[in-house]
Amino acid sequence: MASFFDTKIKTLTTGMNPITFPDFPNTIQMDDFTIEEIQKALKKVKSKMSDEIPLNLAKFYGISTPETYMRIFNNIIRTGFPQQWKQARVVAIPKKGDLSEVNNYRPVSNLCSVSKIFERCLLARLEALPNFDRWIGKHQHGFRKNHSTTSCLMELKDYAAGCLDRGEHCIVYSLDLSAAFDMLRPDTFYENYHGLIPEGLLRLLMDFLKDRSFFVNVGEAKSNTRKTERGCPQGSVLGPVLFSLYVGKIMENLRCDFFVSYADDSYVGNSGIELSDVIAAVKHNVKTHAEALRKIGMIVNEKKTEIIMFKRNGLFEPIEIELSPGVNITCCETMRALGVTLDYRLNWLPHVQITKNRVLKLLNGMKIIRKKMTFKQSLMVVTSQVFSVLYYASPVWLTPSTSSRIIKEIERIHFKTLRIVVRDYKQRMNKDLISRATQRLPPKIWLRFAAATTLMKIWFNNAPERLRSAVFVNTYAKNRSEGLLFGFDNSNYKVGKQITKNWSGSVLAEVKVPWTSEVFSKDKLRTVLKSTFYPIDFIVFNH
Repeated sequence: MASFFDTKIKTLTTGMNPITFPDFPNTIQMDDFTIEEIQKALKKVKSKMSDEIPLNLAKFYGISTPETYMRIFNNIIRTGFPQQWKQARVVAIPKKGDLSEVNNYRPVSNLCSVSKIFERCLLARLEALPNFDRWIGKHQHGFRKNHSTTSCLMELKDYAAGCLDRGEHCIVYSLDLSAAFDMLRPDTFYENYHGLIPEGLLRLLMDFLKDRSFFVNVGEAKSNTRKTERGCPQGSVLGPVLFSLYVGKIMENLRCDFFVSYADDSYVGNSGIELSDVIAAVKHNVKTHAEALRKIGMIVNEKKTEIIMFKRNGLFEPIEIELSPGVNITCCETMRALGVTLDYRLNWLPHVQITKNRVLKLLNGMKIIRKKMTFKQSLMVVTSQVFSVLYYASPVWLTPSTSSRIIKEIERIHFKTLRIVVRDYKQRMNKDLISRATQRLPPKIWLRFAAATTLMKIWFNNAPERLRSAVFVNTYAKNRSEGLLFGFDNSNYKVGKQITKNWSGSVLAEVKVPWTSEVFSKDKLRTVLKSTFYPIDFIVFNH
């Protein structure tokens, strides 16, 4: 595995210019960290395993004696990153396919626990820079507070549904990158941000990327140590943010109507009344986008690059877009985006079918292990392993406008799963009794509860900005005498009812208590939502 991971990067970078690291005078240093900065960093560090020392132990020690970490970190500011902190213990995580093949594994780095705390301090300094958010870009949903794959998909779905609702042609493409995080060139990062990031901080960031190494750990076996001259380690605190900064300026030269991304996955869209104009804009963007990525050392995987044209009516049209000389991409009927399958009509049936097949495989295993578990344990397993798949990104595709056909299909899988939990294999219990016993909302109620909580998050968290702006524009206090949030449906067609701002009214109408900022805080609204959507006395079963 170590040879495969090492050789893969060397093969991809064959023919590229060698990397040259800038020299920084020893006089260029950052200001020392304060106790307050150390304490804030410790609060944000997640208690997970990292290296041989559990991160929660390192965090507990730091909270008890932050002065010790302050002395260590301030010494590193003057002397540089310790070489031991630059060595990663790589754990291979299965992706898909035959697990006897090494190319079906993803390398994830486990790093020194104290190093992650130091990285958190550096990240706080980086985030405090005036232009940090602009460098990252509003389009980036990865590794940002109040953003997620779901928020990214909601923006993409809203854009496509809005185009269809207006009767426009809409084409979206996604360029796939090979080993994206491992291809970051430190010298290119320096060129992009020299003069923008303070020299002392930039010096430490370059030191973080320089002279890194890794070994692969499988069970008791360890590989030889391999050197890496490029890339940012997945599993670090700084790595994902540095990658987002690295690719953040890509969209400057694109003539697109829509751009959204999550880490290295990006989705670019163009729309318009005239199909020929839309195709011409997409062709320009695909070439410009791919060339911009190649200039910073990224490799575009042409075989996995996808493109889709959304249509409200009519048959699917297999339009071809030229990616590079001799390489054309044909529009597909479906496109896989961050774990959700988008189809060209946005009816979500392909996604539900794929999800159904995945869940049914999980249920086969669930039936076997159910007799070894208590009722509470089986409910925990179902919630974490089955429902996490069944309802993944549900605010995107399971909305108040979802067709009854899809809701019935989800409902069938939902209750088939819960019957295993309550051991009702002969289907003698009615659905309402199962819902009460397991304390799980049925899909028809869940979709409105999930939609309401999603609206609440968008409203109170002020992010993502584009979604909040859409909800805010479509919200009027005048239309409901006592309420602050009141949405109405201004779509022309059924597909437009999927847009976030258009299903707010159908959800909020069920909440009897007025939504006023003077009366309710975020926590109180959460309580109101729970009591509104599931006001029942739960029955406890002794299983």
